[in-house]
Amino acid sequence: METSDTGIIERPLAKPTRSLRTRLLVLVLLAYLPAIVLFTVAATQERLREVADVGEVGQRLIRLARSGDQANAVASRRLLAGLAAQPEVRGDDRAAASAFLARLRPVVPAYSNIGVVDREGRLLASAVPDPERSGDVRRDWFSGAIETGAFAVGAYGTLPTLLGAGVEYVLPVLDESGAPAGAVFA
Repeated sequence: METSDTGIIERPLAKPTRSLRTRLLVLVLLAYLPAIVLFTVAATQERLREVADVGEVGQRLIRLARSGDQANAVASRRLLAGLAAQPEVRGDDRAAASAFLARLRPVVPAYSNIGVVDREGRLLASAVPDPERSGDVRRDWFSGAIETGAFAVGAYGTLPTLLGAGVEYVLPVLDESGAPAGAVFA
């Protein structure tokens, strides 16, 4: 210890002392730090791989659904083309057309209803009789199918002609001159 000119005893500054416990804790933390960093990096990479895998699975499901939708549309077009050629559907006898469609419906259970509308969109015949739905069933795809004379696919949703939710397929029924006289739907 030294004394200064003023007579005050000055002590040298003491170095901060660290206890053995503190030193061991720091040593253990430093030993675990690389492991914690590696674990965090590995977990992040695994999460990114899982997200990519989920994206791939989602894309595969979308492709599968699209191919299924395309197959359904092709099968529906064939069914409707066959129906449009039937005399019962082309004729003026609504009861005969409805009876024909009712007999056909159990053969094609994938469709909740099969029917015929006239050029104005009024329901003429239906496999499932329902007086409440005998009015106007005209929709954009009915209009489009009748105007273009081509097969049309409606959007998924709840539709009066389907008696529930689904996709409606429509094909015009052509008269002798080749003009659309109405449409068949499933």
